[in-house]
Amino acid sequence: MSLKEQDTKKRILEEASRLFADKGYDDTGIDLIAKSVGITKSVIYYYFKGKEEILKTLLNSFYNELLQMKKDRINSFLKEQNKDHSAIAKAVMTSLGNITDFHKRILRIIFMESLKKKKSESNLFKIESILFEMVFSKYGEHINENIEQESPAFFMETFFMFFLPSIAFIILGDDLAEYLHIDENNLKGLFTNMISEYYNNIIFKKFWKE
Repeated sequence: MSLKEQDTKKRILEEASRLFADKGYDDTGIDLIAKSVGITKSVIYYYFKGKEEILKTLLNSFYNELLQMKKDRINSFLKEQNKDHSAIAKAVMTSLGNITDFHKRILRIIFMESLKKKKSESNLFKIESILFEMVFSKYGEHINENIEQESPAFFMETFFMFFLPSIAFIILGDDLAEYLHIDENNLKGLFTNMISEYYNNIIFKKFWKE
């Protein structure tokens, strides 16, 4: 694929992510994406079979980027802290500073799609599962023996008490800062300390070996 073709495909994905996040996936058609990019529909169909493939490409790219970002941040933090495993939560939350506008748009799309009725599989659960696989494969020896990777209790508690609040903050943090008339970085610091304190004092004590 030439550089020009790569640029065109990138612009299609970028504009589609913005439209999906602002208008919703169902209300965004190929016509609108093509018009926003300034190309014809046939150009989009040259790169993608339809908007379903566009969405799938966006999600797969996001999963790979987010997982790598978290793995890099956790590995770096643990090395600096002499493998102080209770610091993982803060390391993950600190990585919020690396979340781009593109990541926020994709998370908004995933969140909206996950709220639809008759949805057989939530992509929010998929993200959590990907992170679970990473944690158990890399840090399984430090997790209590009675906790299995498929543990419903572990999945449920970390999803609702850590993962979901983090996703909501990423999506709504800017709006909340404006509503509370507080600097975004200060708000991010407050949230990071709050969620890290819960994770270190509750989650780790329940599921992590001393």
